[in-house]
Amino acid sequence: MSETATYRLTKRNLGLLTTLARFRILSTSQVHAMCFPGASKEAAANLLRRLEAAGYVARLRVPMMITAGAVAHRPEQAWIILPEHWRAIEKELGRTERADEWDQLAGMASDAKHTHIFNETTVRHELGISAVYAALEQGVAQNAAHQLPFWWRTSPRHKDVSLNVRATLIHRETGEATERLLPINPDAVHAITTERGTSFYFLEYDNATETNQDKIMRKFIAYVAYVKQGLFADKLVPILMRRYQLKLTHPERASFRVLFICSSEKRRNDLILKSRVFPFSSLFQFASVDEFVANPFGPVFLSKKAITPWLHEYNAKTHELGVLSLKNYGFAKIDETPKHSLL
Repeated sequence: MSETATYRLTKRNLGLLTTLARFRILSTSQVHAMCFPGASKEAAANLLRRLEAAGYVARLRVPMMITAGAVAHRPEQAWIILPEHWRAIEKELGRTERADEWDQLAGMASDAKHTHIFNETTVRHELGISAVYAALEQGVAQNAAHQLPFWWRTSPRHKDVSLNVRATLIHRETGEATERLLPINPDAVHAITTERGTSFYFLEYDNATETNQDKIMRKFIAYVAYVKQGLFADKLVPILMRRYQLKLTHPERASFRVLFICSSEKRRNDLILKSRVFPFSSLFQFASVDEFVANPFGPVFLSKKAITPWLHEYNAKTHELGVLSLKNYGFAKIDETPKHSLL
């Protein structure tokens, strides 16, 4: 039975709901870390259950492995606010004559009008994205030299970011070239500002669920085409500058990097080796989620530029070693390669 009529939305409750809405989906551990400093995880879980009973949130009852935020490698529960929950929140705030508080939430409710229950694979993916930005927000809070002017969650599509780019594909066996439209559809976009200026990043959270080699390579190809065609500076940068009052000395030269945050070091290594055939040695940056969450501004990234000192040697061995031996050789070389920070 719903407790909506009797369970009052306190400032703490609204703060939790606001955090949940900003991130779209959070695990119990992530809510605990962000909203209950100093309290027990059980206190967070109890409040979430009360909010669920009152009709303000939904619990996703699926077993999952969370590697993010609170790095708990065990089944977790996830929480989300669906359109019907926003209607219940609006009704309760109206009933208690707190329309001004609803005004502060109405924009989030509008953004969530198409939110729905995710399948298990999508839940894991979305929680990984939440972990990335929870870590960034915490890192900025602990370092006054860094600012996070904005971050947008852009999956599954975003009207200002998602688009198709024309790119040339080369058939692996015949060498035949064909032109195709490929999607640019990152999981998120954000910027980091320091005394040296503002840097832009696209996030690709990789949960190792995409095993189709062609699809992975087409993602790289699409970003390379996006860069070569100048679409970032031409289309997206003006929107970001207007919306967030960003001051860029040469906006027409603005660039970005693509962060592949991977569910494991093995997946990170695999993607680094796949990216070696593309230009722009620093465009694609790779890190494992556990290392990134622990130290988002630290030396946790690898790139084609980082592996360049031994890349010629690796490429030569592609003609000498079998697939498994070559993979093991490449992974060992990557594990020996020094990592770098982005800033």
